Amino acid sequence: MKKNKLTALTPEGVPAVGDVLSLTVKPGAKKNEAILTRDGLTVFTTAPPIDNKANAAVIKLVKKQLGLKIEIIAGHTSKLKRVRVYA
Repeated sequence: MKKNKLTALTPEGVPAVGDVLSLTVKPGAKKNEAILTRDGLTVFTTAPPIDNKANAAVIKLVKKQLGLKIEIIAGHTSKLKRVRVYA
């Protein structure tokens, strides 16, 4: 069974539909990766922070690597974002 990297984010484990998470985005990174650090979830993306490319890459990467569908609800133009988990 694949271990979900988000188990340390909530006491119950994997976030549920409707949960709001904070994450940090590092655009222009050398590789695409979503990792759990001591500061929370950090998403590294090779996409530049231009024309919403980094935001789209973050959504796609979190879905692919962590199996979560998310929408950005705050921080559209910031490296610090708040996202909501949905079905």
